[in-house]
Amino acid sequence: MARTALTTGDLAWNAVKDIHAKYHAVVAADVTNGMALTTACPERTVLHVTNTEQEAKATLSTNLAGDNNDLKFTAKLKGHFGNTIKIAYVDPAAADAKIGVSVSGTTITVSLATDANKAITSTAANVKAAIEAVPAAAALVTVANAAGNSGEGVVAAMAATALANGAGENQIIIRKGVYARAGLGDLVVAVPAESDIYVGPFESMRFEQANEQLYIDPYAAGTTMTVRPVLLPKGV
Repeated sequence: MARTALTTGDLAWNAVKDIHAKYHAVVAADVTNGMALTTACPERTVLHVTNTEQEAKATLSTNLAGDNNDLKFTAKLKGHFGNTIKIAYVDPAAADAKIGVSVSGTTITVSLATDANKAITSTAANVKAAIEAVPAAAALVTVANAAGNSGEGVVAAMAATALANGAGENQIIIRKGVYARAGLGDLVVAVPAESDIYVGPFESMRFEQANEQLYIDPYAAGTTMTVRPVLLPKGV
C-alpha cells in the first residue's frame, strides 16, 4: 500500500504572527504504510507533532479456569509500547518439570512445573515469583494477584496473550534516505503523552529519498496525535 501523502502547508501570518500549516491526524493506515512528505527543502522543513493522549499503562488480567490462580500484569514500558508485551504459560508435557521463565523480545514465556504424572503444579504465586526472579522479565512487567485472587491456585496453560490499553507515549521515525549521509541511519523521536514538540529541520543528504520525499513512520495510531509539516521561510 502507498504511504499517506503529506505536503507542507502554505504559510501565512495572522494578526498575532502565528505560522499556520496543514495538519494530519495519525490513523491506522499511517502506522501500517507510513507517510511520505513532499517538501521543497528538507533543510527548511519542521514537523510540529502534538500528542494529547494521557499516559496509561498496558495491563493483562488472566482469566483461567479454577480459583485463586489469576494474575494481573502491568507494563513497565510506557504508553503504546506496553501493548507489545505478551505473556504465555506453557505446559511442558513432561514429568517432574521445573518452572522456568524465558524472554524473547517482549514475549515472556513461563514453562510450568509438573509432577510425576505430568500434571501442572505451578500456582499463580509460583509464576509471580519466577517472573520477578528473571531480570529480563521483571524489566517488562510488574505482577500482582488479580482482584479477588490469593495466588494459591494452580494455573493452566495459556497461549501468548498481549497486554492491552497502553496509551500516551508514542514515537515517530524519520527514515534514512538514499544519499551520502544515509549511513547515519533513521532518526527516532519520542513523542511523550500530552506533548507538543517540533522535529527538524532535516538534512537532505541523510533523509531525502530518491523521489525527493521524506518518509515518516509513526509508531501507533490515534487521532490524539497530529503531524503538521511546516516549510520555514528562507532566512529563518
